[in-house]
Amino acid sequence: MYDTPAVPISVSNTLYSTQIKISENTPPIFDSNNGSLLMAGTLQAVVFNNLR
Repeated sequence: MYDTPAVPISVSNTLYSTQIKISENTPPIFDSNNGSLLMAGTLQAVVFNNLR
């Protein structure tokens, strides 16, 4: 569910003026007995403006 691709993804900033980088801030916590979600994880997003 939270896997990243095996190959790095590169985005050309000459084609797009704004990029959003999303990373995992805290991982989710699952119940070890039945796999149910005990506490949702959180994400962190950073917006990059590439206009020059």
